[in-house]
Amino acid sequence: MEYLLSIKNLKIYFNSPQGILKVVENVNIDIDYKEVVGLIGETGCGKSIILKSILGILPKTTSIINGEIIYKGVNLLNLSEKDFYKYRGIEISYIPQHPLESLFPVFTVEEQFRDLILFRNVSNAYRKYYIIKNNKNKLNETYKIIIDWLKNVGIPNVDVVMKQYPFELSGGLAQRVLIAMALSGNPSLLLADEPTTALDVTIQKQIIDLLNSLISKYNFSVLFVTHNLGIARMLTKKIYIMYAGKIVEYGSTDEIFKNPLHPYTWGLLKAIPKLTGEAIKSIEGSIPNYLTPPPGCRFYPRCPYAMDICKIKEPSFIKVNENHYVSCFLYGGEKNE
Repeated sequence: MEYLLSIKNLKIYFNSPQGILKVVENVNIDIDYKEVVGLIGETGCGKSIILKSILGILPKTTSIINGEIIYKGVNLLNLSEKDFYKYRGIEISYIPQHPLESLFPVFTVEEQFRDLILFRNVSNAYRKYYIIKNNKNKLNETYKIIIDWLKNVGIPNVDVVMKQYPFELSGGLAQRVLIAMALSGNPSLLLADEPTTALDVTIQKQIIDLLNSLISKYNFSVLFVTHNLGIARMLTKKIYIMYAGKIVEYGSTDEIFKNPLHPYTWGLLKAIPKLTGEAIKSIEGSIPNYLTPPPGCRFYPRCPYAMDICKIKEPSFIKVNENHYVSCFLYGGEKNE
């Protein structure tokens, strides 16, 4: 089966003054056409690095040691920077997690949106960009596109918002602008990097509802990154649980919530606020040092169920059913998939 996107055995290391940071280890993720997939884990576990590797915008201190990122049959890791412009921002779009910080402060919404569209249409050719920027017909066409997309994401008073600067926007309004900009290229895959984190609870729900309606309308796939399983449940059909650079459990969203298996998944679920008033329980400890990660299961120093074997050997994935896999010695761990 050919997926829209397949990440295979991806391994990413960072070079630092202290040594090599092993931030992503043998990650595998599959996203089908018209599928919404969640990548869940606490801050610092490597989620955003995965998104940046897909976009080809990793920091220069980063090295991809191993793996493939196959998009529609093309290994993105083999593309030149020039060839990547056919995909980045067009086929594959991105929503950042800090909306007000992600818009350029000295340009209006219209100016930023217009330049994005024009620059996208000339495939990174600066000379062509400046030529069409002075073409009145092209500018009128672009103006209509901006109006339509701002309306599509539910922004009122579009004519007013277009003339505003980022500091004049609320966080929710800025996020809607970024969603409109990301989708204006009609992507097949949207990468959403915790797009609700910086927003209050009421606005979070509005953004989730907006994304759900846009997904239904335009049929694009989504890789949705968050640390909140409660939010992921409202949007995704499949979930990957990531801890300290490794996937530890994955399956359908229904399965993960109905029958969570990995101790780390249990911890994430207990950390979700509940209407019953039940106390929130945090996971004790912190993510291990990527310079010297534990030799076995990376979660064992924080796991209340850790066994001796967890300290020396990494568990394999166990197939629980067709829609659920877990990497943990509590379920055998040494068996093959």
